Amino acid sequence: MGDFLPYGGARLAAYGIDSSNSARTQLPAVGTANTHGAWVELVAATEFPASNITVDLFANAVSDHLVDIAIGPALGETVILPSLISTGIYEITTYRFPFELAAGTRIAARHQCSSAANPIRVGVNLTSDNFSGDSTIQRITAYGDNAADSGGVVVDPGAVINTPGQWTEIVAATANPIKTLSVGVGARANTAMAVAKFVLDLAIGPALGEEIITPDIQIVTTNLETIDWSTGPYDVSIPAGTRLSARLQSTNNNAVDRLLDVVIYGGG
Repeated sequence: MGDFLPYGGARLAAYGIDSSNSARTQLPAVGTANTHGAWVELVAATEFPASNITVDLFANAVSDHLVDIAIGPALGETVILPSLISTGIYEITTYRFPFELAAGTRIAARHQCSSAANPIRVGVNLTSDNFSGDSTIQRITAYGDNAADSGGVVVDPGAVINTPGQWTEIVAATANPIKTLSVGVGARANTAMAVAKFVLDLAIGPALGEEIITPDIQIVTTNLETIDWSTGPYDVSIPAGTRLSARLQSTNNNAVDRLLDVVIYGGG
């Protein structure tokens, strides 16, 4: 549903609402682990041209999910927001992209999951004006998503607490120029996460010559068996063919709990 709100004449709408459960639309369990499920329609036709998309993800059990958001007719869906990573329960993972959509657009979602039995809830919010001033984009490319386990690239802060670990390559060469950069983090379907703090750096450049572009991004994990975390977009100017890497430092040196999955989303 949509409505006009007194924000300089901008219009907002929310799609993917399950009123019977006071929740977002549920994407059913996929039946086969790490395999895409069927597309689920969130809206048949959007009400107005949009310049911002916000996606809310809420998992019902501890597992890794990669969620695709697509536009277009049934059986002809085109993915516009690929492999949005989410892990766990109790919290909502929210992604925001300054992405342009025409009025009358059909939006659908699907997911793959590390568990054959776990669904996820998905909703999309649209706004007609770009409040943030971010550059609007027409393409999102995911780097580091791993279809084999419905996660991302494993980044290890190492065994020494509060000390940056080694750089981990997310992609050797970006496929497209990047104007906006976002990041998603997953907990590798860890059902016994520990309370810990992490700091994430993202960098460009060759191995041993990494140049930090987004420093000291804070991440916190809890013992509630969950991490649902994303941030961005950050305005950047990264040419195609650029190597992207990430590193972590943490208060936790447990060999399992210190590991996180990282996926980077480049907009252009």
